[in-house]
Amino acid sequence: MTNIYARAKYVAVWLGGEADDSALGIRFLHALTDAADSQTTALLRSFLSQAQRKRDLEAVASLFERDYWSRL
Repeated sequence: MTNIYARAKYVAVWLGGEADDSALGIRFLHALTDAADSQTTALLRSFLSQAQRKRDLEAVASLFERDYWSRL
């Protein structure tokens, strides 16, 4: 599997059904990458520290707590 992933240009994974605001977490990650592409580090820090981002960050944490990430 290591060789397959190392040579892959793109990888699609199934993290399971939507739960724990997973759609919100994915939207937040997209917004985060858009901000990283177009903003300075200081603005990115500001983006992450906004009070309304707390739920977004919790949703992302839930995504990374899924079983998929512990299968190694």
